[in-house]
Amino acid sequence: MIRKALIALWLFTILGQLPVGAQTLDRIVAIVEDDVILERELNREVAAITAKLQGSNTMMPPEFVLRKQVLERMIVDKLQRQLATRSGIQISDEMLRNSVSDIAARNGLSVEAFKEELVNQGMDYKAFEENLRNEIIINQLRGREIGARVKVTDAEVNHYLETQSK
Repeated sequence: MIRKALIALWLFTILGQLPVGAQTLDRIVAIVEDDVILERELNREVAAITAKLQGSNTMMPPEFVLRKQVLERMIVDKLQRQLATRSGIQISDEMLRNSVSDIAARNGLSVEAFKEELVNQGMDYKAFEENLRNEIIINQLRGREIGARVKVTDAEVNHYLETQSK
């Protein structure tokens, strides 16, 4: 035990003498329970939303307001995803592929043509899939939470049936 402590002390002494240059890799802008939001992630989201707003000729809010709103949305999304994970909600790859096929079909495109269209619009397909997966997970979580809170009594059902038959 003493030998391990001496070796550790020796290593710290040696390593402490080496020149070390501090370099900032990325900043943490928010800690969300057991996860973090990095400045790089926030900047990417702000840039994507800015591009969408400019593309639709929508009036841009001030930069600080947009950053605050985007950060708040990112925090809520992370909290919801963490809750969904703890609740055991998972989306299979097959379910994700089916959702992509449905979206492509609603836009009158094949899946391959849809992927090409996303790339032409400057979107990364993997990022699109990840966003879609997160949306599906959050929708399932919301449905589960709302479903657990809605209670319909037999009297309410009978009353509804009576009023509908009249």
